[in-house]
Amino acid sequence: MSWILFLAGILIIITVFLLVFSFDKQFSKKTRLIILSIGIVFLIMTLILIWKILSNPMMIL
Repeated sequence: MSWILFLAGILIIITVFLLVFSFDKQFSKKTRLIILSIGIVFLIMTLILIWKILSNPMMIL
């Protein structure tokens, strides 16, 4: 398995984890906002990485 595909999978898992926990009511509003902003940054990084993989499939070989 290529390390780029592994990184994309890890980023997707982290993004889902952060976005789900940003709506958990046990945290304060400030903490949820911080978690949500980090989740959005990870989402953007994941989308850029997936776009790079799909635009150049030979990169993963």
